[in-house]
Amino acid sequence: MAGTAITTYTFSAGATLSSTADIITDGSYLYSWTGTYPKVVAASTTATSTGGIGLGGWSILGDAVLRSNLSSTSDSLGDALIGVKQPYDGAVARNQSDKNAESISLMDAGGTRDAFDPSKLETAVKSVANENRIPYFGAKQFAFPQQTVKAWNWLDGLEDRGAVASFSNVVTPESNEPITQVVGLGSAEGLGTYSDRDFVLLFGQIEGPPALLSTSNTTFTTNTITSTDISSVSTHLRAGQVIDVTDSSNSNLIYSGLIQTLSNTTITIDTAWYLKGGSGSTGIPSASSTAIFVPNTKFWGQNLNVTLDAGSQATSMVGYELGMLNNKTDDYVGYGFDCVNLGNYGIATGFQTRGNFNIGFTTYTGAQYGFVSYDAAAAGFCSVGDTVGAIFRNNSYGVQVIGATNYPLTIEDENNNLLIGINSSGAIESLRYAQAVVDVGETILSYSTVNFATPTVSGDSINLPTSSSGRVIYIRNLSGTIALSLVGPIDPNVNGGKNISLAAATTIQLYSDGNYWYPMSQT
Repeated sequence: MAGTAITTYTFSAGATLSSTADIITDGSYLYSWTGTYPKVVAASTTATSTGGIGLGGWSILGDAVLRSNLSSTSDSLGDALIGVKQPYDGAVARNQSDKNAESISLMDAGGTRDAFDPSKLETAVKSVANENRIPYFGAKQFAFPQQTVKAWNWLDGLEDRGAVASFSNVVTPESNEPITQVVGLGSAEGLGTYSDRDFVLLFGQIEGPPALLSTSNTTFTTNTITSTDISSVSTHLRAGQVIDVTDSSNSNLIYSGLIQTLSNTTITIDTAWYLKGGSGSTGIPSASSTAIFVPNTKFWGQNLNVTLDAGSQATSMVGYELGMLNNKTDDYVGYGFDCVNLGNYGIATGFQTRGNFNIGFTTYTGAQYGFVSYDAAAAGFCSVGDTVGAIFRNNSYGVQVIGATNYPLTIEDENNNLLIGINSSGAIESLRYAQAVVDVGETILSYSTVNFATPTVSGDSINLPTSSSGRVIYIRNLSGTIALSLVGPIDPNVNGGKNISLAAATTIQLYSDGNYWYPMSQT
């Protein structure tokens, strides 16, 4: 009512309200009566005890309640009072509380991303994320429990826009964002010299970082290390990081510990200093030993583990499969696997298998070349201790060696002594034949080239193997007095093709055309 004076009373003093111009306060909110007048309010009462809040009772004036409700963290208040609806067809009305619950972070539990040891809190928050199948944003990790991750993009440029997904490390905690180097251009000038315009599905780059800190300004106890140099990296130290220590009195002694707590210039490690290679033994490093914080001995571009467990329903597994489809040209184009050294020095091995493999490397029917190696400094292909080093089956070229500067092929024993080799001129060095002793009445083995037999009575014989085109065998009669009969598919022009009599103390060479064995020489 314009021009009407407002009179304010209190619940503590009591009052009689005559009209809507009379209001009353409890010290927090202002109330107006919406029922019939006059309204008598006894002293020392409340809005609840004198009619309650609602139509026909008390009405709260102003936005104080709204402010209070919006700032509340109660489940039904706060962000639960804010409506949310996406601007898309079919979108449904929700509230901000439901929207916020689509993910969870370490900060939601009171943690910080700079926490020295967020592991316990992270474990608790991750369990919530896992239970509700929602993303988790942690101290140094994003997790998507019980969810698959899918990405797609139309690629239209260089760096990040040349890859669907990109993963890179940085070498120091202060490093800037790394470049996704797909096309290889450092600047526009490179367009004139770098010919490729590549796109990739997955780009990954890892660069070996230096240690976070390496210092010999150190003293030790059974489970601590103290150094004034620790303060220079303290903001980057975290519980669970590794410290390796090379003992100053004996460089063969290397101790390791896991950071547990940090106090000024002293770090406490978990349990003890463990001796590397010591099968669980512990010790105390000598003073002035070199401590390396966050060490790394080697780094992997990709490390996959594929496990066929005893309880797995599957009966087989594949570690890596790459499907390539050339639907454009009848020419052979592309690479199934391309290992290229872009550095200044040599790489030890381009491809290797380790452990218990039945076959280390296999190419199947249809390959033009089973295996190709270019410009290897030491060996294009090397097999050590395998049952089968390599199998090339039904290829146009199983193995082709061009321009080898020393040996295109060598076979060596475990001490690297040459057993047989083909030198760069194509000559066979240290040629060896498989040999066997054949008992009277038995058949020469399919793999034996040089064979020895000793007849004891006239008429003793051995059987020739099945004729195999191109195969050569030698047979030596070790008896000094008795001839040996050779039985098998003999040259029809020799003794009617029935058998060959090998005189005592003589050797015969036989060659097979796939049908018969032909005598080539006899001494």
